Amino acid sequence: MRALRPHLSGADELCSRVRGQAQAGYRLLAAWRGEEVVGLAGVPAPGNLIRGPFCYVDDLVVREDLRGRALERDC
Repeated sequence: MRALRPHLSGADELCSRVRGQAQAGYRLLAAWRGEEVVGLAGVPAPGNLIRGPFCYVDDLVVREDLRGRALERDC
């Protein structure tokens, strides 16, 4: 997430912000390769009064050396 949000002071600030937004439904999803996180997607609370239920990605980052490449699937 540091690549996407360099203005954050570090892991503590990121965790604090994610915890605060999680109370409103925000979720941070991770893409894993083995034991390593290689991508993150931040998904806000689903839906609103105008559109009803929907989903969009608010924050998206993939490890730079893996961008534009397909990952092998374990399943």
